[in-house]
Amino acid sequence: NSSVPAYRAYESLSGYLAPDDVVISDRLTANMIPTFGGKVMCPRFHQFFISDLEARNRDLKRLYEENAGIEVWKEVVARWGVTCILVSRDARFSERMALVSQLGKTVFEREEYSLVRISPEVAP
Repeated sequence: NSSVPAYRAYESLSGYLAPDDVVISDRLTANMIPTFGGKVMCPRFHQFFISDLEARNRDLKRLYEENAGIEVWKEVVARWGVTCILVSRDARFSERMALVSQLGKTVFEREEYSLVRISPEVAP
């Protein structure tokens, strides 16, 4: 329904994200996450209090645009202290979920996305 605000699809995240969670997501969904708990590794829009945004952008690009393997995902997760990954159901959803599911457990799914919580042994 086009009259339903876009953020409604993400309200359910509030039950799965704590204020100290750090989430990797694509650019489109990065805007919604802080509203419902957690912080994004790389916000969609510049935030004056984030001094290392260029490095974050480079890492996000590596993950989403350069078909990164599992070792790159682990490296980025560890570098930024990521606790969750929000995987949007786009054209590459199955491929991304196959990778991301190696990093943790799916804790919530909707038609639009899946939320994976990183296992402690991946990023202690």
